[in-house]
Amino acid sequence: MGEEKLKMKKIKKLEKTDRRRCQGGFTLIETLVSWMLVVLGLLFICKIVVFSLDVLKKSRIRLEISQKVESCRDRLLSKPFHSPDLADGFACMEDGVFKIDRYISSISPTLKKIKFVIKYKILTRQLIFYKSKFIREVNND
Repeated sequence: MGEEKLKMKKIKKLEKTDRRRCQGGFTLIETLVSWMLVVLGLLFICKIVVFSLDVLKKSRIRLEISQKVESCRDRLLSKPFHSPDLADGFACMEDGVFKIDRYISSISPTLKKIKFVIKYKILTRQLIFYKSKFIREVNND
């Protein structure tokens, strides 16, 4: 009878340890690892958002630079060939945060080479075009 009680106690003790093993809780290490993965995921998402905002800002600046180059080009192409604005030389203008350098040189008596360099901080856009005496002038009416 004493041996049976001892066996019963051992069986009950084994059942309790088995129940603890079968109760599906998380350990502290598992919890820390899962939180670490969540934090890394959030940091990755934040990095992507910052990168895309930077790309958006740069593309907006590139668009403004392109618009300024086209505006300057159209303005000069609309001038007569012998206009003082189309005289040979270098001119530097500042339009807000943009710096615009203009180089005009005569290739022949009937052809001029015009070069624009527009800068904004580290972004630069360059455009070279030609103005001919024989191409019909555009009137500014």
